[in-house]
Amino acid sequence: MKMCYLATGLVALILPVSALGGGASATVKVADDFFSPSTVKVEPGERVEWKWDGSNSNVHRVTLSDAPKGVDKKDFSSKSGVTAVKFNPRFQRRGSYDFICQFHPTLMQMTVKVKG
Repeated sequence: MKMCYLATGLVALILPVSALGGGASATVKVADDFFSPSTVKVEPGERVEWKWDGSNSNVHRVTLSDAPKGVDKKDFSSKSGVTAVKFNPRFQRRGSYDFICQFHPTLMQMTVKVKG
C-alpha cells in the first residue's frame, strides 16, 4: 500500500494514499464477454477502477449482485457503454462483493474482496 506523509500544523499523519482520494488500487478490464482479472483484493477505503476496452463491440454495465450487509447496491452500478467508460467506486466495508455485467450475467462475473 502506498503511504503519504501529511503534516498540518502540529499534527502529522501517515495515511494510505487512497484515503486522500488518490487513484485506484486495482484496475479491471471490461471486455466483450469477460472481466480481467476476475478477482481483486483491496484494503478498506481503497478504490477499484473498471475500464471498458477500446475494442469492445457490445454494451456492458457493471452491476453489484451480492455484497456485505448494509452496502447500498446503487452505489456500485456503472453507466452502460461500449468503450471509453470508467467506473471507480470506493470499498469501505470488509467482505466479498460480487459483480456481473447486467447484459451478460452468465459470461461476465467477478469478485472484489475487501480484506479484514
